[in-house]
Amino acid sequence: FGGKARQTLVAETRVSARSTDAFGVPLRRFLRGEIDTKVEASGGARGFDRVTVNADLQSAMLVFEDGRVLKPEGVPGTISMDIGLPDDAPVLKIDRLQLSTPMANIEGNARFTPAGGLIDLDLPRFWLEDIADFSLRVTPTDDQLRVSVIGSMMDASGLIDPMLNYRPGGG
Repeated sequence: FGGKARQTLVAETRVSARSTDAFGVPLRRFLRGEIDTKVEASGGARGFDRVTVNADLQSAMLVFEDGRVLKPEGVPGTISMDIGLPDDAPVLKIDRLQLSTPMANIEGNARFTPAGGLIDLDLPRFWLEDIADFSLRVTPTDDQLRVSVIGSMMDASGLIDPMLNYRPGGG
């Protein structure tokens, strides 16, 4: 990290839900199995300013929080992200996010404050087989959150069913 030359650090590893927990990324509810992952961090004299993550999801199962399977083990899939870590602004930028499997395709970008606050989110492609097909944009204003959803379908039963079946006192 001396001088003006860019440096690159490359790491390849097999990641599990347990190992992501160790890095503060709670994937335990959504991931079963292991993911072959390549991480490339690059930067100059001030440190890393860009991280690229590419993961092969074929040997893992992805599940929804309610246990429904999004991607079975053995089915091909990838996830990739380009993350900007600018030192001149207090922003974490996901410049490119892409999840691709035969059952899901999600593409977009987002910006967050260092504390995790959402600056903006843009997912021009959000497709989950038989569940959703739309684009989503979220932009906070001073006192409200502006959400724009445009698309052809969204199965909201996972949200509505628990509300309709709620019984006070657990009964």
